[in-house]
Amino acid sequence: SIVITNGDTIKLFYDNKLISIPNDTVSLSFIDIPNDNIIGLDIISSNEKESGIYEFNVNSLKVSKIFEPQPFNNIFIDSRFNLIAANGTNTLGGNSIYVYRNKGWTNLNDFPWNVDMFLGGFSKVISVSSNGKKVYYTSNIETDKTNLYEFDFEMNDSKLIASSDYVDLLPFGASTNKLGEVTSVVGLFGKIIREITVETVRDDFNYLDQNINGDISFVQSIDYDNKWLIRVFTGGPAKIYLFNRLTRKLSFLLSEYPSLDNQDISKRYSFEVLSRDSLKLPIHIYLPLESDNNNDGFPDNPLPTILFVHGGPWVGIVHWNQYYNWRIYQLLANRGYAVIVSEFRGSSGMGKEFVEKSRKEWGKKMTDDNTDVVNWAIKSKISKPNRIGILGWSYGGYAVQSGMIKEPNLYSCGISMYGISNLESFLKTPFANNNFWKNMVGDPLDKNEVFRLKNISPFNNVDKIKAPLLLTTGSLDSRMPKSQVDLMADKLFELNKDVVYFYYPYEGHDFENNNTWISFWAIAEQFLKMNLGGHSEPIKDDFKNGKKVVVYGGRLIENK
Repeated sequence: SIVITNGDTIKLFYDNKLISIPNDTVSLSFIDIPNDNIIGLDIISSNEKESGIYEFNVNSLKVSKIFEPQPFNNIFIDSRFNLIAANGTNTLGGNSIYVYRNKGWTNLNDFPWNVDMFLGGFSKVISVSSNGKKVYYTSNIETDKTNLYEFDFEMNDSKLIASSDYVDLLPFGASTNKLGEVTSVVGLFGKIIREITVETVRDDFNYLDQNINGDISFVQSIDYDNKWLIRVFTGGPAKIYLFNRLTRKLSFLLSEYPSLDNQDISKRYSFEVLSRDSLKLPIHIYLPLESDNNNDGFPDNPLPTILFVHGGPWVGIVHWNQYYNWRIYQLLANRGYAVIVSEFRGSSGMGKEFVEKSRKEWGKKMTDDNTDVVNWAIKSKISKPNRIGILGWSYGGYAVQSGMIKEPNLYSCGISMYGISNLESFLKTPFANNNFWKNMVGDPLDKNEVFRLKNISPFNNVDKIKAPLLLTTGSLDSRMPKSQVDLMADKLFELNKDVVYFYYPYEGHDFENNNTWISFWAIAEQFLKMNLGGHSEPIKDDFKNGKKVVVYGGRLIENK
């Protein structure tokens, strides 16, 4: 099925037919119903009388209303079309789980705000049994890591079904069967970690692991659970397969980015690095094609390397498989670099303690984690010493500057995109002026903390930077003020440091316009080639793409 949006009107296209749904539909979402012949639709219409929950019968191709609008936008129904459970948000800033009893919704659990809410929250309903007697949900309310639980209506109680010592078990990526049972649940630690909850699927996942090169994500069970749709992640475009459990036949269906099907795509490798204080850090490595003849993730010879540090910093795991991110890893690997995607204390998805270890460690242990990853890569002969760059945006932009200050001889260059340079002033901005940022990073109004914040702010340590630094940002950034980058660039220039700075007047936090990215990489490729020795395409007219203002380094750019 395909949802087609035309202005404010949404249509459902199924089996080469356009299915009529209520007029003036402005929002449509799918509801999990353990029934192979029925698709549940939650429809919000500009005509309030037409809003509600509908069933779409795939045999008759008819859409009919079965419930009036409900107070939640994530609802679960059993195979007899009874309301069973729902996810919702609460006044605590977190998620709540509700169950339907006696013709009304009852609160089952309230989960207070936690850093995983940056990713929508890890405590949620995953599925309900087809007979409506059980609810399967994830929760970390009293544990370090998120676990899987089963609530039994008849027993009026919950029990633990699955847990992991490594990772949070997530409310997405779980497999379910025709009974609505959760048969396995997953977490991410560089690669997918799967916990089996129903033994009948273990052999199937073992078979898939042995016959498919990549991380396997369950999408949907069909044909009475005899067939699965699965999604395979390899560090590039995800691929969708149909798996027949009875015949063990795997059929490739499509790539999520078919325009890249004929392009050379680098393979992703997962490793685990131990920090200096024995914290396990998952990382990904992308290598240029034909640089690793035995396919073990280690190049035949050390390569110029780029360490990528993600933003957040508390937003972890999801960037591993997002196009917005992996397109950059693939581009850099194509240009001849080993690309290391680092994880560091503070990222979500690996438990509360992993996040807690980042408390007031900006510029300290969080930066040390990146250093430890680079030193491991040098020792492992992945990276060529004196040919290592560091790249990141948002918090990652701060990490670039912090790393180049704390380890001035480790990095040969850096690219900091909309990176924080002055923590004391940043923490007074509307975005960061709240208790969470004060508790995790520091309070700029606390005289006892001001000295520490000054000491870990790159702006106050510019003199320690030795390597060339490229800075960029957007004027419309409401999270990280452009002034943070302006001041850092001016200070670098005043101290006669090697700095390139250009900004985009019409971009905000995280660049969105395609022409912005084209012009950015037209410049960044030359900068990296000059300092690390990789490949690049000629700038040609790409430099003219994207409306930008060049402040420093214009002559260097134009000469290239």
